[in-house]
Amino acid sequence: MNDFQQIINKDTDPERWELWSSQRLAVKDLFDKVLQSNDITERIGIVGAGNCDDLNLEYLASKCKELVLFDIDYQSMQMALEKLDVSTRSKITLVEVDITNLNSMDFYHQFETIVSENQSPKKVIKFLVTAANELKANNLIMEKYRESFDIVACSAIYSQLFYNWALFKLDELGSYSNSDFIKILEKGLVYLRNKTVNICNDELYKIANINAGIVCWADLFEMEQSDYSVIKKNDVNSLIPLFKRKGIQASLKGIQGINSKMDEFIVMRDWVWHFSDNKSYFCRGLVGRGKVIKD
Repeated sequence: MNDFQQIINKDTDPERWELWSSQRLAVKDLFDKVLQSNDITERIGIVGAGNCDDLNLEYLASKCKELVLFDIDYQSMQMALEKLDVSTRSKITLVEVDITNLNSMDFYHQFETIVSENQSPKKVIKFLVTAANELKANNLIMEKYRESFDIVACSAIYSQLFYNWALFKLDELGSYSNSDFIKILEKGLVYLRNKTVNICNDELYKIANINAGIVCWADLFEMEQSDYSVIKKNDVNSLIPLFKRKGIQASLKGIQGINSKMDEFIVMRDWVWHFSDNKSYFCRGLVGRGKVIKD
């Protein structure tokens, strides 16, 4: 899984840094809603940092005493830091972690073995469902940071969890018919996908302090030309048919889960993420506070 994510993070347009300038501005705007203009926050934690192309690391590091970046792909985070000056790098800590906790049960190796042996769809589904039922938000690495951040953020990670890797391996290593492939997908992979999204959100909230700011953004669907007229209406209800027809379900579930956990909702922002020259996503950001102490 780690190797797969490294390939994804490296397979980028060389002009992407410039192309993503509007994405970084949109994300910065989310953080500004919970950052105090003149005060320095103790600690900011960002889950799913990856190659950090959507993050203004200089700005975020200037707003805290320590910025901690979490991701399964340590190498890509390291490369992002190489662009920064020494004083900024000194405030940033990198943490390699599989936020889904699947590595703790040797899931990736076992799944590859089962699929390469072309075991029956029934056995594959049973393995996936069992893994989901046994999965818990008890990551030992994240436990070290329990309730230690004043601001926590989730960086468009939901669509990048194990799901795409599993689909790739199922197709690459298995010899399943289309009907069996769909059966494994619908009865096993989707069930585990939903559980890993919940785990991700649980781990995020566990590292948040009392009154911590919660920031989240996610890619909800890939844009088509006809979608722009719908978005221009600036009507939340008009987006529902698009979510139902082509929404990235992991992202939709993830951002809904974050919203449901917020004790205090601050703001929601929608924008178009120009991902590459020929691909854009509808992106939604949420800001709030969790674990708020009521007066």
